[in-house]
Amino acid sequence: MNSLFFSRRFAPLFWTQFSGAFNDNVFRSALVILITFRAANVFGVPPAQMVALCGGVFIVPFFLFSATAGQVSDKWPMNRVAVGTKIWEVGVALLAAAGFVSNQVGMLVVCLFFMGMQSTFFGPVKYAIIPALVSDEELVSANAWVGMGTFVAILLGTVTGGALVAVKTIGPALVGGAAVFLALCGWFASTRIPGLSPADPELKIAWNPVGPTWRILAISSREKTVLAAILGICWFWMLGIMALSLIPPYGRDFLHGSEAVVTLFLALFSLGVGAGAMVCRRLSGGELKPSLAVFGGLGITLFAGDLYLAGLPASLAAAAGGEYLSLAAFLSAPGAWRIAADLLLFSMSGGLFIIPLYAVVQKRSRAEERSRTIASLNVQNAGFMAAGSVLLAWLLSRGLSIPTILLLFAAANLAALALLCAAWPELTRAMGHVFGRKEKVLD
Repeated sequence: MNSLFFSRRFAPLFWTQFSGAFNDNVFRSALVILITFRAANVFGVPPAQMVALCGGVFIVPFFLFSATAGQVSDKWPMNRVAVGTKIWEVGVALLAAAGFVSNQVGMLVVCLFFMGMQSTFFGPVKYAIIPALVSDEELVSANAWVGMGTFVAILLGTVTGGALVAVKTIGPALVGGAAVFLALCGWFASTRIPGLSPADPELKIAWNPVGPTWRILAISSREKTVLAAILGICWFWMLGIMALSLIPPYGRDFLHGSEAVVTLFLALFSLGVGAGAMVCRRLSGGELKPSLAVFGGLGITLFAGDLYLAGLPASLAAAAGGEYLSLAAFLSAPGAWRIAADLLLFSMSGGLFIIPLYAVVQKRSRAEERSRTIASLNVQNAGFMAAGSVLLAWLLSRGLSIPTILLLFAAANLAALALLCAAWPELTRAMGHVFGRKEKVLD
């Protein structure tokens, strides 16, 4: 399947998405560092609270504009919509570059909203266009490549943004230049996406988002398996955003690790999801096997539960001695490798869980409504992630330890997996055929 990665059909989409995810995270990482170390308030909000609000600023457009984005992608050729979103990204990057050079953090927060808006309109294209570009046998592989590329881009963008903005004197200018360069790369790649016919050219776009949002939610619920897959994807991303929020305090406050240890954990999480996507590609053998998601879900529970059992190894507590452990000191302590492996395998299980579900949404949704179905997924996903952030804040406010929260993750995920299988019985019936013939659920 490596030929798919280099194919004229798929490669432009991959690099369009990769450059966009890379750019988003270069920008966000640099912005968070600027806000954190800025003495003055931003819009009258203290820096610590503003950093927390930045996630909401980026997510809000998904609530406001996903319905419109889905209609736009169904009405006009998706390759042209992709080009339009990338032209928008270039404009936002130029405005952001001006904000970085002039040190106008308020302007950068506005740019963050506009970048979220750009991602909202590109989101339906990113997944709805794949079935039009690849064969059914390549669908899982294509989703795996996109998933892997996205998480590698997130990791590289986060590291790059932090490294560039830290350069004395010229750091902000370097970030601005990188944002413009990556936006131009994305635009160039988008112009190479093959031309396509519109899915529903007669569709009349309703620009008021309220009514259309309810309608796209109804569209996604028409097919039972599509709705089950969407809810499964949203569940994982809710757990994912909570896990990412827990990693810094888990590494620093609970394990007494330094910044390098926290960076390792974030890298393991990002690389793990990408690796899990590629494992899914390998195991699927070119077939659509949504039952692989069951094994991924069981892995999430298993490794989250083992993180609870690992607790704080006595060797790590002794080695810390009231100081933060360097990366070398952490890795040399007994018990550290078990924790690192659990984090990696937890996120790999997540990749194995969501890739088949994305393929099911693409395969089973109606072609003329596919973009709106993906837009519905984006709306629900944003809601789940927002709820997860609020829930995590509440759990921490109740004084629960991080290992206890991880145990709750494991238990809740097992319950969610049971509900998913109950709503979609073919998953469990097909598990015996994971490495055999094509599953009947998608015939």
